[in-house]
Amino acid sequence: TPYNWTGGVYNTFTYKHFELRFLLSVKSGGHIISTTIQNMQFNGGLAASAGTNPRGGLVRDPLSVNGGYLFDGTDVETGKPNSTYVDAQALYSDWNFPTTDYIFSASNIKLKELSIAYKFPSAFIKRLKISNLGVSVFARNLWLIQNGLPGIDTETANMGSLNNGAGLETGSLPDTRSFGASITIGL
Repeated sequence: TPYNWTGGVYNTFTYKHFELRFLLSVKSGGHIISTTIQNMQFNGGLAASAGTNPRGGLVRDPLSVNGGYLFDGTDVETGKPNSTYVDAQALYSDWNFPTTDYIFSASNIKLKELSIAYKFPSAFIKRLKISNLGVSVFARNLWLIQNGLPGIDTETANMGSLNNGAGLETGSLPDTRSFGASITIGL
C-alpha cells in the first residue's frame, strides 16, 4: 500500500574551498508483501524453515523425530497455546501458507546521495586564464539506514515507488550503488 508520508533533507556544508552535500530520504507507512521471503522460506533458505523448533528438533526433519514447524497462537478448542507441529515439507510446499508472515513495513530511511567538492581559489585559476575550476566525487544509494523488509529495499522492490498501491515485492535484485567524479571548468 502507499506510504503515509515521504520527506527528505538535502543540505550543503561549506568550509573554505570545500563543500559537502548529502540527500537523506525518509518514507513512512504502508506495507509490502514479499514473495522473495516466501520463496526463501519454502526452499529452506531462512532460519524459520532450516533452523530448530522449540522442542530442539530440526524444522526440516519429520515429525516422528521431533521435527516440524510450530505456529504461534492459541488452540481455539482448548484455549491453550498451540502445541501442534506441522510437517515442514507439507507446510512450505503449500502456497496457501498464511501471508501475514510475509507482510512487512514499507518504511525506510536512506542516504541517497553524498558528494564532496573542492573549488580552487580564484588566485590559482586566474593564472590558468579560466573563470572557475572545481573537482568533486559523489556516490548514490550509499546506505539503507533503516528498512522494514530484511535485505530488500522497499523503495525499489519491483513496485516502483509504491504509488501503484499493489505493495507486492517479487524477486527483487539488490539496489545499484554508483560512484563518480567530476571536473568543472569555466572558461
